[in-house]
Amino acid sequence: DTVIQRNGSLNYNPGRIFPRSEAFQRTRKSIVVEFGYKGRKLFVVVNHFNSKLSDTSHFSSVWPMVYPTERKRMLMANAVNTFVSRLDKRNPDSLIAVIGDFNEFLNMPAMRTLEGNTLHNLMRELPQNERYTTNHNGNSQPLDYIFVNKNLKRSPHQFKVLHLNSDYMGRLSDHDPVIGVFDI
Repeated sequence: DTVIQRNGSLNYNPGRIFPRSEAFQRTRKSIVVEFGYKGRKLFVVVNHFNSKLSDTSHFSSVWPMVYPTERKRMLMANAVNTFVSRLDKRNPDSLIAVIGDFNEFLNMPAMRTLEGNTLHNLMRELPQNERYTTNHNGNSQPLDYIFVNKNLKRSPHQFKVLHLNSDYMGRLSDHDPVIGVFDI
């Protein structure tokens, strides 16, 4: 397992976050990588949370809607938040970004759990009509995010979603890329 050493560095770089945890059984593992830059540590946690494939569609005849995949994303969000909170506490001057396809809507419990008290979801900085990264059955919604700790949030930055795919037929992907540029 990847652990945070006394000096604040990772024992495996890159490494998996809690790979033996129930949260990451039978799904993709979250990976953390540590970079050094001008005497500071930059940690990037890369994620691809489980899909919503077995959840009830918004347009189905089943009501109330059922979200059986939500429990797994909640476990994953809690595990990543726990790891990042420990990392942030051990490295108070570090820069931390948590990125990826989280397969969850902006204000759902898993995304609020992931954000917790340590992270800020940059999607919240965009006007509401730009807060989407995919379009499923005519419903534009965010599933891809960049979360940052307070140190990275304080640095001058730009965040945007490049709407290259979700607005068009014949696209290369069903998700739009999210871009964060930081002056560190």
